[in-house]
Amino acid sequence: MNNISRALLGAVLLEFIAAASARALPAYKKLWEKKYNYNMSCAICHTKGGGSELTGYGKDFQRFGISPAALKAIEERDSDGDGFTNIKEIRAKSNPGNLNSTPANPTGWLDGIEASALPLKQLQDLFPGFKKFSVLEGTLLDKQVLQIEKDLDKKLPDEDKAPTFYFALREAQGKLQRTGVALFITPGGEESGLIVAVGMDLGGKVTKVSLAKNEVSKKLADKYFLAQFAGKAAGDPVATGKDIRPVPELEKPSELVAQAVKEALLISRAVFAKQ
Repeated sequence: MNNISRALLGAVLLEFIAAASARALPAYKKLWEKKYNYNMSCAICHTKGGGSELTGYGKDFQRFGISPAALKAIEERDSDGDGFTNIKEIRAKSNPGNLNSTPANPTGWLDGIEASALPLKQLQDLFPGFKKFSVLEGTLLDKQVLQIEKDLDKKLPDEDKAPTFYFALREAQGKLQRTGVALFITPGGEESGLIVAVGMDLGGKVTKVSLAKNEVSKKLADKYFLAQFAGKAAGDPVATGKDIRPVPELEKPSELVAQAVKEALLISRAVFAKQ
């Protein structure tokens, strides 16, 4: 990856800049969008954007397990009490978490997608001192997917074939310039209980790794374990037990973290490397 600021080689969907309060993790947003086939706003689950009080729909999603099965389980509920089931509202593109949004009058809840999609708390942990970030969503080309799968020696999850890149921005000479990029990877699927946040510089090297979601053990977030990934680039060995010292008694979750870091590096290289 010689110049990460080059344009995406895949099909870019959207890019925007935001600076606001902490937002929902992209894994949950992607989970919903994969099932219902259109982009949603975090206003579906949060009253004032991610991190704020949950809506009725958000509470139901949480109560039923925050999973694909949970989305299915709450489809026939009327989470906001407006007389329409959640699935009827979703199909009509009205907000099942807002009493005032109905199939006949969806309101403009989807207008705020761009402003609601940044997981700022996690991004500011990866890039301390930064307040502004941009988002770039795209789709990997078939040849990129094949190369990544070859290097990973496993299939790439469908959701990772449409990666979301988060760029850390710094103002220079009156313009905002990209200075780093992050990817959020869910290794082993939702059941792993992990979302790994990988921050990289524009040269394609890891600057910091953190656990945006960790339902495994607090020990897995050990700073010495995660610090071992700093400076790694695509192609560098990151096998636990050989190249990376795993957290004692947490060898399997440690390997999942290492796999997530490797995947993030390979995706970034496939998209941004000079061809």
